[in-house]
Amino acid sequence: MNYPDIHGDFPVFHVDHYYFLESGIIKKITPDQYEWTKSKSSLALYFRKNVRADDSIIQGGFWQGIEKTFNLKRGTLARLYNLYNHPYSPRKYPRDYVDIINQLEIYREGLTEQKIIDLIKDLFL
Repeated sequence: MNYPDIHGDFPVFHVDHYYFLESGIIKKITPDQYEWTKSKSSLALYFRKNVRADDSIIQGGFWQGIEKTFNLKRGTLARLYNLYNHPYSPRKYPRDYVDIINQLEIYREGLTEQKIIDLIKDLFL
């Protein structure tokens, strides 16, 4: 099966995207594009705090694949992430981000190691 480049750059997203599709957090628009149905801040926070890819191995920079896949400007995503990540920021994480992460933890706990391996293998077949 063919997946957008973002799946190869962020294998954790590849595993999580099944949950996101089922729960309506993302909608598939084209084979290479998704729509994130929650706040832009929750998208930026999810990728930076929960996926944690190594910037140096992603061709074009961390935000490039996310920008292309979700049709959101990388500068906007970086600014939104920085609003919440600054150590002196009084801002609390957006409610939708907290809800997504809580539900995602439950989903991940239900995955067996073999299921995760099968999902990652699917990415490369």
